[in-house]
Amino acid sequence: MERAIVDCREARDLLLEVVSGATPPDLRRALAQHLERCERCRHEAAALEETAALLRSAAEPSLRDGHWDTFMAGLDRRLQAERRRPLARLVRWIRTPLHAWSTAAAMAALVVALMFALVGGQAPARVDSPVVQGVPIQGFMTDSIVDALPAMNASLSVWKAGFGAIDVPYDAAGGD
Repeated sequence: MERAIVDCREARDLLLEVVSGATPPDLRRALAQHLERCERCRHEAAALEETAALLRSAAEPSLRDGHWDTFMAGLDRRLQAERRRPLARLVRWIRTPLHAWSTAAAMAALVVALMFALVGGQAPARVDSPVVQGVPIQGFMTDSIVDALPAMNASLSVWKAGFGAIDVPYDAAGGD
């Protein structure tokens, strides 16, 4: 059963596989049929084949003998020099980007918070409210606030109903 390539996108995806030689013969034939019909894909295939030919003709890279030994010895020297200069490490840390400073600031805030929790961790004494429940606070309850209390009570009831709470009336007189 011969498979057909229906669009250019599928053909372009298949081009690299064909150039590398890792494609089954039926897909290569289907791509060849598509390339006969599509000039754009033919140009792309030619460019890809040219690039592959250039890569094949390039010399294989090679390292000289002892390259890794020299590299590792130089790395060891640099690490030893860094260990001898702790002040240089501090200077390098200070010159690092903002994230190092933000980490230091977060740690300082954590230390201050822990210090307050451990040293001044006693809770303040509880002061009982002088307001008698259900009696409006004298001097703070204006007529407009008293008029708005039923609407606030309705809004609070609707809000609390969403949480499944029981309906508790809140108004100036303390009753229904």
